[in-house]
Order: sequence, then structure tokens, then C-alpha cells
Amino acid sequence: MNLLPADARATWLAGWLPDVPVLTPIEMPAKAHISGLNFSRAWGLWSLYGATDDLAYRDLFLDHVITHLEHPQYWAEDYGQYAHWVAQFGVYAISQTYPQ
Repeated sequence: MNLLPADARATWLAGWLPDVPVLTPIEMPAKAHISGLNFSRAWGLWSLYGATDDLAYRDLFLDHVITHLEHPQYWAEDYGQYAHWVAQFGVYAISQTYPQ
């Protein structure tokens, strides 16, 4: 659901978004709750890609998801700290790429 028409949305986003989007995935989460941040950032990045059609947001989405998938120590094994929720964030982030 969009709250603004496409032309108004594009104008509003242009005032807020950087000319060259940069957001580096977290490589070594310091705490358990930071371990889900790459996946939750991916949700927003995919939404920005959908709103702007800017491939840079799609690529940043992929960077965040792939970084996290390649490091299961960020989200697997320790159920009490993060395995009970971080993987769900990943599934949700990936599910956003499927047509609604």
C-alpha cells in the first residue's frame, strides 16, 4: 500500500534519499540483537527498490541477505539468543521479493 501517488512519492523520496545509496552489511554483530539487523535492513532496502526502481537498493538488499546467509553463526545454533527470531527475519526479507 502506498500513501502517496507515484509522482508525489518520487518527489518526497528524492528529498530524503542520498544520491548514491550506501549501507554496508554488518560483518561481525557485537550483540545478539544486532545479528538480525542485516535481515531487517533488507526489508527496507527492498521497499526502497520497489518505490524507486533504483537498482542500487536491490543490490544493497542482496548484499545484506547474502552476507547474513553466508554467516550462519550470526543466526543459527543459539536458540535462546537469536535462533528463535533472526531466521524468521531472513525468511520475511526474502519473501518480499516474490510478487504480491
